[in-house]
Amino acid sequence: MRRFRTQICVLGVMVILALLLSCAPARAQMFTAEVDLVPAGHILRLVDGETHKLVVLQGVMCPESSSAAGKKAKRFTSERTLGQEVEVEVVERKGSLSYANVRLPDGSDLGLLLLAKGLARATVGRAAKEADETGAVGEGRQDRQERYPYSRGLGADLAPFEADETTADGVERRATVDENGVLHLYAKGDMKKNAALEEDLRRRREAYQARLREEEERYYQRLLRQEEVARQREAHDLEMARRQLEIEEQALRNERQQLYNDYLERRNRWRHHHYHHYWPGTYGLNQIYFVNGRARFFRTVDPIGRYNRPSGTLPYPWGDANIYNAHNDGTGSNDDDEDALDDSGEHGSQAPRSS
Repeated sequence: MRRFRTQICVLGVMVILALLLSCAPARAQMFTAEVDLVPAGHILRLVDGETHKLVVLQGVMCPESSSAAGKKAKRFTSERTLGQEVEVEVVERKGSLSYANVRLPDGSDLGLLLLAKGLARATVGRAAKEADETGAVGEGRQDRQERYPYSRGLGADLAPFEADETTADGVERRATVDENGVLHLYAKGDMKKNAALEEDLRRRREAYQARLREEEERYYQRLLRQEEVARQREAHDLEMARRQLEIEEQALRNERQQLYNDYLERRNRWRHHHYHHYWPGTYGLNQIYFVNGRARFFRTVDPIGRYNRPSGTLPYPWGDANIYNAHNDGTGSNDDDEDALDDSGEHGSQAPRSS
C-alpha cells in the first residue's frame, strides 16, 4: 500500500511539472537568415537552407502595396534588407507565418524605423510593451490624439491611415482647400509646419500678385505709348495732307493767275494792233488810231488851245491848222474828232486836203 501511494505521488508531481512546463511562455527563437523577397513593407521572405519562411514584423503594419504609401514602404524595406543577412527574433507563429522582430545588420530595428519614418502604424499592444517604440512614435501619437480625441485606451495605439493623396513625383501629400478655393498641399505627418507653409504660400502669392501688377502696369504703359505714337502719326499725316492741299491750292492760284496774265497779254496785243496806241509828245499827247493795222487819223492835242506841232513829228494828215482848230475849241476835247469817223474808219464830213 505504501509503495502504491509513493507511485501516485510521483505521478502527481510529474503531472504538475508537465502542466507548469506547458503553461510557461515559449522562449523566443533567434536565428539569422538572408532576405530574398519583400512582398510588402512589413513582410519579408527569408531563405533558410533550402526552404523559405515568411516573416511578419511584430506589432507593425504598412499600407497595402497597391497604394502609393505601401509602395513607398516596400521600397524603404527593400533598400535596407533585400539580399542582406538580418537577425530574426520569432515572437509568435501562426501557421506558416512567423511574427518576429527583425534587426538590420547595423543593429537598428526595422519596425521602429518604419514607424519613425511614418511608413507604418503600430498595432494594438506593442506601443505599451516596447519603450523604444514609444519614444520613436510618441510625438506622432500625441499629434494624432489631438486630431482624434476619441483615440484613448486601446485606440491610442492605433495610427489610422489617411486617404492617399499622391502627386506625380510619388510623394504623399495632404490637400486642403481654403475659403478662397486655393489648394494647399501639406506633407503627410508634418502638420506642425502648416503655419510655415501657409506663410511661404502667402509670400509666394504676394510675389505673384506683385509681378502680375507690374506686368499689367508695363502692358498699360505700352498701350499708352502705342496710342501716343498713333496720335503723333495721325497728326503728322494730317499736317502733310494740309501742306499738300496748300501746295495744290497755290498751284491752282498760280495757274489761274497765269491764265489771267495770258488773257491780259492777248487783250493788250489786240488793243495794240486793232484799237489805239499812246506815246507822249512835247506839248501834248499824240494819238494814232489804228484801223485794220494802218494809221487812219493823227492829231496833236494842245493844252493851251493853239496848234503847235513839235519838230520831228508826223505832219497832220488832213492839211493846215484851220482844220484842226475847227475841231478843237481849246479845251483839249476830242469828241468831235471821234464822231467824225464813220464806220469804215474814213472821215465823213471832211475831205482830205493836200498840204
